[in-house]
Order: sequence, then structure tokens, then C-alpha cells
Amino acid sequence: MDEFETYLAGVPTLDRVIPIAETRFVAAGGRTVIGSLEIWSDRLVLHYTLAGQGITPPDLPTQETQDEFMKGLTWNARDDLGTTYQLCGGGGGGDDRLQNHSLMLRPAPPAEATIIRFDVPADESGAPLEVGL
Repeated sequence: MDEFETYLAGVPTLDRVIPIAETRFVAAGGRTVIGSLEIWSDRLVLHYTLAGQGITPPDLPTQETQDEFMKGLTWNARDDLGTTYQLCGGGGGGDDRLQNHSLMLRPAPPAEATIIRFDVPADESGAPLEVGL
């Protein structure tokens, strides 16, 4: 096996994509629209969109206020077997009315897991998002 083939052997593979298309309302008057969940060989990737007025962060002049703002955007995830998922990457962008984001979490769910529950940041209902596997 050459160097390139060795590299490719370690690259995660996409196993499946689960459509979600669920809207949650957030306290600021906007919406979080959860689009889909990708199941990769070593991780999950959640795709969501923030939509509405006032979705951009306020003027955050210091690192301390930026950190406090980001704590409110933390997604927690766990499955029905008790596995917890840790943030390992992500990103996004948009304008003042629509922002698309991706959130990466590890590990990949065990084959025996049937549901993953996500705590949706700032969701008015407080109910977790449940995604069937």
C-alpha cells in the first residue's frame, strides 16, 4: 500500500444521512431549523440553520463575554445506551437573517443505539430533539 492509500484508509466514511427537518423556537424570537444528521464511521455531523431577526451575536468586546455567549449555544447529545458525544469541530456562516451551521461530535453511535437526544440551545420548549437511528 502506498502513502496515499494508507492516508485514505484512515479517512472517516459516511454511513448514512438521516433527514430531520424540525423547527424549534428560541427565546430571542428566531428559529433553529435542524436539517439532518450524518452518521460517519467515527463521528456525527448535525446540520442546522438559525433563522429570523436578531440571530447575530451582540457586540461582544471581550473574550469573557464571547465565552459566555458561546456557552448558550452548547449542544449536548446522548443516546439511549448512555453514550455521551463530545464536540470535535464544526462551523458555519451567513447573514443577519439566516445562518447555516454544522456541528461535529464524537464518537460514532454504537450499532445497538436506537435514539440520539440533543439538547437544543435556547429552545423555548426545553424538550430534547430525538433522532431515531
